[in-house]
Amino acid sequence: MRAAAVWSAARNHICKYICVLHSKISSRRISKTSKLKDKTWKAFMGDWMTEEILRTLGLVDLYDKLDNCCFVLVKWTKVHTSAQLDDLSGVGVKDHVRKAVEKLNASDTAAIRKFMKSYGTHYIDSYITGDFIYQVFKYKRTGYNMLRAYMKSRTGQQNNTDSLRFYFSSYFLKQVGDIKVASGNKTIEQWARKNLKEVQYLYSRPSLLKLHYNSGLASKLNDQLDNGALLGLNLKTLRPLFKDRNKGEKFAEIVENDLLLWEVN
Repeated sequence: MRAAAVWSAARNHICKYICVLHSKISSRRISKTSKLKDKTWKAFMGDWMTEEILRTLGLVDLYDKLDNCCFVLVKWTKVHTSAQLDDLSGVGVKDHVRKAVEKLNASDTAAIRKFMKSYGTHYIDSYITGDFIYQVFKYKRTGYNMLRAYMKSRTGQQNNTDSLRFYFSSYFLKQVGDIKVASGNKTIEQWARKNLKEVQYLYSRPSLLKLHYNSGLASKLNDQLDNGALLGLNLKTLRPLFKDRNKGEKFAEIVENDLLLWEVN
């Protein structure tokens, strides 16, 4: 019963993450001159080189041409903890911070930036921890367009296993990435490479797609994923520190403008 429930979740979860790719990571070509826009994680990897990004995605053939290619991400996530910060109305701050807030001149941009450097700009409003396993498939553009059309046509319907295997076959793919785990758990990665092998024609390779139609493997993987990675983090500006509404809005405005300028540059 439990394995069947996990299998059902696995099927829905994997199909969901195949389906949304064209509006997220996978529809974007990666090149040395391109920039990953509108991604909150950009702040954590702004100095990464293209080669480093590809290694993280499990793509080892770094020198293969990326022109006219698309990337599809398949992942399975297990959420362990989800926490939301309570109302801040009763939260106190240290005296030296409170005094700095009171003395801050909201019309002095330089003073606000000095405050930001000393005391920060955001606080953690909520977070999610757990772990996820993922794999990236590098597609020829024509194959990707066919997969995208198929997923769009199946919205709200059960995806046919044979059809999915067909669209994830070597006929459409240029490269299959290594299976990776967000927490870096090598034991799970080795288990996946050994147990999730797909055999198609003359090729045999590990594929997360196997979880889509194997309830036993989905259940075993679910048991192994623990609480080793940060899955989500929601940050809010320190506006609540300021009892003066105008001062708080000015602070938030400068923080947001600086972040936008940082992204552009």
